[in-house]
Parts: sequence; structure tokens; C-alpha cells
Amino acid sequence: MNSMAGGSETGAQLFARLGSRPSLKALQNSLFGEVYPKPGDLIELSGESGTAKTEILMNITVSCILPLEWKTYKLGGIGTGVVFVDTQCQFSMLRVFSLLEKRVTRCIASSHSSKVHGKCSEQDIQTVDKIVNSKLEDDGHATDKVKEHSCPPTAEEIENFIKTCLEKLLIFRCNTSQQLLVTFHSLETLFANSLDISVLMVDNWSAFYWMDRASAGNHLSQVETIQQRMISSLEKLLRDYHITAFVAKRPLFKSSVKRDKGPPTSGPSPSLSSSNLQPDDPKPSNQDFVSKDWNRILSQKFQIQMSEQPISTISSEVNLQTLFVASRIFPKPVITKTFFVSEIGLNFLS
Repeated sequence: MNSMAGGSETGAQLFARLGSRPSLKALQNSLFGEVYPKPGDLIELSGESGTAKTEILMNITVSCILPLEWKTYKLGGIGTGVVFVDTQCQFSMLRVFSLLEKRVTRCIASSHSSKVHGKCSEQDIQTVDKIVNSKLEDDGHATDKVKEHSCPPTAEEIENFIKTCLEKLLIFRCNTSQQLLVTFHSLETLFANSLDISVLMVDNWSAFYWMDRASAGNHLSQVETIQQRMISSLEKLLRDYHITAFVAKRPLFKSSVKRDKGPPTSGPSPSLSSSNLQPDDPKPSNQDFVSKDWNRILSQKFQIQMSEQPISTISSEVNLQTLFVASRIFPKPVITKTFFVSEIGLNFLS
């Protein structure tokens, strides 16, 4: 009713608000655990540059646009559309295609002893013949299904399937805060008319802060106003269209005063002009630069950083990999996961 008080809405918008979008329960993976993302949630990934935030977003994207199954193969995906807003040109379509390909071929390989190729192996043919000659002959549909599953798909079929999955991915690139704000407003129409899209990703929220700061000069309140407008637009998308947002954010201010790690507070955020906020202070703790309204709509916050633990103490199999630590610091209790990135995606060790 609150959204109606400010003005009228179309039938499509009403349908979007009252309709249901694909559930993200399948994201109950090693990162989220039992607290999987729900409609209207805002999940923040915070960390310095080079802490695999974009990689995490791309892996979640792959899990979203993959269907639950294909040709009887259990892929474990969700089959929902994703809107990816790229503000730093770090999104890699090649990487997403590779992740999709690895995920699909690994699922197929787990169901077959033979490799994926254009023809069935002799062993596959013998197995199918035995089944065809069994009691399943009475059910032609079941026999066809067994044949389809016993003969691996060709490389061309896999490529076409991946292209179909990529049709569920929409990419927007923004170069200024104003473009990002306009994009949020334009997405209202998209979400109102597309119930099959349930995920919004923004990489990276902090991309334009220093540009806005330079344009504002000494009028720092203007920077705060820009942040409030963008947060308000994001909140409207979450509230009215029941989507889930994943936002990567790099801390821009650091404090030399050591603070205990914990969930975001509901009180005022540090002043943008505070003298104790300095870039590149030694041994800093991260500080937020966004409006306090951000913490009000935040559902989960993950702090991502490189692991300081010697790799040799983890596993000899990952001695050439960079380890990362993902800590969910809000809501409590704090949960910490260690992972590394490989060609197949994220690999969690804890």
C-alpha cells in the first residue's frame, strides 16, 4: 500500500509485486549455508581489490542461469534470469561461459564413464541394448529417455545449451553515478514485466565515489545525496519487485583506530569529512562511505579478504592457489569460510 500512496502503478507492476519469482534456495552452498538469499534481500560482498568479489558474483550468476536439470542431467541450477550491472568493466563473458561449460561437462561426466563426444561408446551401446530388451520395452517414452541419458550429448549440443542459458543474463554497463541511478529506474519496467528475473548484481557500488567527490568539491552533502538516491532506488526494486540483490563494495576509507569486527550498526555512518578517515592508513579497519540507510536495508554482509594462513598448512593440492577468507559478519553468528579459485570456480575448504 505504501508504494501505491506515492502514485499509480500499472497492472504489470501490480502483478510483479504480487507474483512469485524463482526461489534461490538452491544457493544453499558453502558460502551461504542455511541462510540462503530470499526475495527482497540485499547481500553485500565487501573487500579490497583482488579479493575475488567479481568471481563470487560470476559463480552465483552461473548457478542462477543454469536450470535444475537438462536432458535428465542434474545441474543443480535455478533457471532464473540475472541482471548484472558492471561499473568497472570487470565482468568477463568468457569466464562465465567457461564456468558454465565446466559445470555442465562435470555433471555429464559424473553420469557417464565415457567422455563427452559425438558418438556413444561401445559400452554405452551395449548398456542401452540391454535396457531396450528389458521390460522397459513396454513403455516407449521411458526407453527413449534411457537412450537419451545413456548417450552423452555432443559438444555442439552443449554449446547450444550454454547459449540458451546465457540468454537469461542481461548486462548493463554504467560509467557514472547518474547512469547507475537511471539504470535502477529503468529496471523497474524490466522487473515489472519479467517474473523470470529474480536477481540483480552490482559490481561495484563504490566505483564512482571519487568522481562524485571531485565534482562536489567542498559540498560533501552532495555526495551523500547521490548515495541516498541510489539506495532509495535500489530499495524500491527490492521492496516492490521482490528481487534479490548482490552488491560488491570496496571500502574507500580506512581508520587507524582498531575496531571490533561485527554487524553493521543502525546508527549514523562515519562522516565523509571526518578527519580520522584516511586512505591507506597502516593496519586499517574498513569503514563504510555510504549513507546509514544502507545498513537499514542490508540483509547479509560478507567480508572477503586474502588468507594470512600459510597455504602449506591447508592442503598440498592448492599450494599454487591464493586462499581467500569469506566471513559473514552480519547477521550473527559470524561464519567464516576459506576458499580458492580454480578453472571450475570456487572451491571451499571449510
